[in-house]
Amino acid sequence: MGGGLAAMPLYRLNYDMKNNSQEVIERFKSLPLYILRSLLTCEKFEKQTKIILEKIIKEKEVRPNADQKTNNAFYNGNKINEVQFVLNDFVEIGSGFEMGKFGSVISLVSLEPEPIYHIEIDGNEGEREIPQSSLRIIH
Repeated sequence: MGGGLAAMPLYRLNYDMKNNSQEVIERFKSLPLYILRSLLTCEKFEKQTKIILEKIIKEKEVRPNADQKTNNAFYNGNKINEVQFVLNDFVEIGSGFEMGKFGSVISLVSLEPEPIYHIEIDGNEGEREIPQSSLRIIH
């Protein structure tokens, strides 16, 4: 599925979502909330696709975001318990559908159930939300 979601024709995306394609659902889960919300407005998505998108958005919205104090510490480069990466760390994605790709840490999204980071994928492939357990630092 090279090129990610953006390169996938809508008819194929609708088909895979209707058939509950776990790969496509996992790719959607890695997208930032603002992108998911904009996708929800796409008139070409079928009802089942929109239902799945709404479910993913609701799951992400109930996830506790990092509080202001934690965000400030992160952006200032201060050590935060349980947080292994800092702003601009260059990382490799070691699991999931982006496995083998490289990117840079651009923000801390959440601390629970584990730290989740916004990663800017190299090669203009956009941003993804990736859990800490799927990342490793590249020196």
